[in-house]
Amino acid sequence: MKAVARPTKYMLCILLSLVLSRAVVVAFTLSSSSSFTRPLTNNLLAISGPSRDTFLRSAPEAGDETVDPELAKVMYTLGIELGMSLGDISVLANNAEERTHVVRGIVDVCTGRLDMAGCEAMLKAHGEQMKQVIRERATQAQKELQLLGEKMLDEMASQPDAIKLASGVVVQIIETESDTSVGSGLSPSATSSVEADYHGTFADGTVFDSSLGKEGDSPKFALAGVIEGWRDGFQELIEGQVAMLGIPSQLAYGPQGTPDGAIPPNATLFFKVKLVKVLTAGVSKSGLVGADGKALTSAGGSSALLGADGKPL
Repeated sequence: MKAVARPTKYMLCILLSLVLSRAVVVAFTLSSSSSFTRPLTNNLLAISGPSRDTFLRSAPEAGDETVDPELAKVMYTLGIELGMSLGDISVLANNAEERTHVVRGIVDVCTGRLDMAGCEAMLKAHGEQMKQVIRERATQAQKELQLLGEKMLDEMASQPDAIKLASGVVVQIIETESDTSVGSGLSPSATSSVEADYHGTFADGTVFDSSLGKEGDSPKFALAGVIEGWRDGFQELIEGQVAMLGIPSQLAYGPQGTPDGAIPPNATLFFKVKLVKVLTAGVSKSGLVGADGKALTSAGGSSALLGADGKPL
């Protein structure tokens, strides 16, 4: 499982480095590139000048005859694309008033209302305070997510149809494929390769990775190369089954999180998965093993090997 590149509100380490980098201020002023998807000079009054009401009144109204309705939609869509590249800032700016000031700062830089000298002056005057606020809010948000995840994992384990493995992973079967040609009863071993779909969320419902809605076949991967929680959980499934996997942080990305910040430290992960197919039998210390983890046997004294379903590989 690879964390998706789309920004989430927990990608605070990356956002912090971007916000504090003067190089990004230069790039942002000169470029309008997006990952998804200037007449005033050194006017420091642009930061504190117009009131919030004045700023909001300056936005085009739906009935403003000077704005072409179709063009207004195009410009709004441009704003959406730029906003998607920034991601969710609700953790950093957690009320409407704060978000208004964030938007004003972005607009002033992107439209040239505030030049480089003005940007540098504001960073020099308020940069340390900004860093402190970001650190405090990032730490608080991560702690709240950690506690919520631990609580949800305990609640999931208490469900009558859920099982908690010795490792701490919780497995809850949702659906078993009725088509016997698909639901063959095969389960993967720890060294199998599988084809599976997945949809991963944090405890608060934020989606950080998903294979759903993508073109082409379901992802294929070796269980030996994924997080330990996935490896344990998938071995409890048979082909065609859909299940929820609750994975404690120590069996996912632990206290470090992911390098890109997409998954924060100590985050419990929740996946809805479907085991589409067991692709390879895998290899154990005792040699070749079947999809059920048991040693394979030769067929009729020949060198052919049988899988866990009794059929030649």
